[in-house]
Amino acid sequence: MENLQILLALSPDRIAQEMLRTQLNLWQTQYHKEKKTASKEGITAEAFDHLFVEETSKSMQLMRKLIEKQQPEIFAAKKNSNTPAAPCKETAPKTVVKKKTRSKKATTAKKKDKKTTPKTPEQTQEIEAVIKECRMRIREYQQTKRAAQEQAGTAPKKATRYDKIRGHLIALGNLLPAPLQKDLDTQMNIKRLLLRTQKKLIDLYQMSPRNAEKQVQHIKDKYDTIAEKLQSKTT
Repeated sequence: MENLQILLALSPDRIAQEMLRTQLNLWQTQYHKEKKTASKEGITAEAFDHLFVEETSKSMQLMRKLIEKQQPEIFAAKKNSNTPAAPCKETAPKTVVKKKTRSKKATTAKKKDKKTTPKTPEQTQEIEAVIKECRMRIREYQQTKRAAQEQAGTAPKKATRYDKIRGHLIALGNLLPAPLQKDLDTQMNIKRLLLRTQKKLIDLYQMSPRNAEKQVQHIKDKYDTIAEKLQSKTT
């Protein structure tokens, strides 16, 4: 669980190596996406974290190990921040010495040099191995989750070809420019166009018109609702 908390709190922008930075970002995105889905299914955050750690513990260990090897100062700073401060002792006043200020250009140039430090082939191979391992663990986790959903009967239904055609047609209708969205005649013309296109596609793909009735009704209902709203504004 410690690796999970550390990697989630770590900002990808602090990682100098591009491939490792990208992988950490993908891993964090995948975690939050899966956690959101699990929350909708009634799985508690604590239960999800335990399951996620169990499925991806090896990849997290590899990622943290590689980050520590590339940039040990990241985790060293965290350890130092957790170390209790020593008790204060009374000391004689010290002469204040002015610190030399570094120019912004020098600091920026130093950061750029740090980010563009060339990596050896061995380091590149290690990064690629971590990426491969992480992807494999995430894939295994998704397969395990999908199998559990199928056994429980809660697996999401796969979109049919009819659903995909309807979705693409609706997306085309949504591309209507904002000024024309308030024009009733234009909306009705789009409705007729989408219905004709849908019928033509069903014929060309040799699909069942009967099975497409639900999708046809969905398009009709959507544009009927739009027409009602526009008519109510004009009256």
